[in-house]
Amino acid sequence: IPHTKTRVPFVVSLKNTGTDPVKGIKVGLELDGRAVERDVVQVEQIDPGQVVPVTLTGTLDEPGLRVLTVRVTGDALPGDNRLDRL
Repeated sequence: IPHTKTRVPFVVSLKNTGTDPVKGIKVGLELDGRAVERDVVQVEQIDPGQVVPVTLTGTLDEPGLRVLTVRVTGDALPGDNRLDRL
């Protein structure tokens, strides 16, 4: 059970569905619309068909449901650069 005022891990799975390797992808986390600045991870390369797990952490300031947003930059495909979950 996540507790407030502590860092909570979130595992994000990145999959390359294309036919070419993807290099230099940056993955960041937002909680309730605020970026978690210190926890941005760069993935050097994802080969075609490969799934890479990335663990990001964020602090929950208040109890209850929170909006978690994962953002990806550096892949030249803006349509799939954001994922929101409660």
